[in-house]
Amino acid sequence: MKTLSKATLGASILAASSSAFATGFFYDVGVAGSAGTGFDANTLTGVAQQFAFSANTESVQFDDDGNPGLTVGDSFVDSGNAYINGLIASAIIDDEGLDSLGGYELTATWTGLSGTVTAFDGVNQTTTYDSGTVISFYLDTALNRNDNGSLGLGDDTGYGDGTKVLELTILGGTGSNLFAGGAFVSGSSIIFGEITFALEDFFFFDSNGDGIADTSADSDANDLLDGGIIALSWNLDQNTDNVVVGPGDPLNSELFTVLSDHNGSIDFTVAVPEPGTLALMGLGLLGMGGLARRRVR
Repeated sequence: MKTLSKATLGASILAASSSAFATGFFYDVGVAGSAGTGFDANTLTGVAQQFAFSANTESVQFDDDGNPGLTVGDSFVDSGNAYINGLIASAIIDDEGLDSLGGYELTATWTGLSGTVTAFDGVNQTTTYDSGTVISFYLDTALNRNDNGSLGLGDDTGYGDGTKVLELTILGGTGSNLFAGGAFVSGSSIIFGEITFALEDFFFFDSNGDGIADTSADSDANDLLDGGIIALSWNLDQNTDNVVVGPGDPLNSELFTVLSDHNGSIDFTVAVPEPGTLALMGLGLLGMGGLARRRVR
């Protein structure tokens, strides 16, 4: 019996569910321990359409086919730390003191995000992402993240501190990257995934689309989890600010390593699957016996 990949299942949920919607979001910093420093009496942010972020990443490119240089079919593994430095909306909104003295920081971490190069002509590259990587978000009342002014994650501190408020698990996706002079310049990705953890009463989707942060009228991600899988796709656009390409370990089939930092934005489309779609996903995973993750060297 032919089975669906988790990436295809994620896309199917988003396509088939009548509850799929591109949506704004907001969150309550008070629930995660921050008093908030907004311009109103509550601790809710305004409704945003995107997160703006900065990230510090490490990637290892592997040679999977024995051909010289980077070629189609070669795999990569990426890890990173990021912080949210702004809420993007159509007008100025209350961010409750995001990344400011007396406010809070919102950070994210991930490890072992793997994928495969599907096309590369020396300038344009496309990739696919494997499933299984968890991106964890933390809210901390201390602005203590520190990349120590260097690329790479070895001396980064403070990104996983604070209260864990959200987890997104990647099911798959595709990316398009632009290179100039052999160096990565910019890229965009559409990633399918699901929410696998949400702190109660923290993260909300503006499900009625009125642009008003209202916890009684909008959808708490934690409550949606009680109803089953929350399928997401998120569009990620990023630019590279600094990059250092270093040698890989030939004994591990490594072509090269890339240390870089980025800035970009993320927006979300969310779907709460219909029961029939949930059954399809369960059947697909049963047929697969669970998705075997790519071997990480």
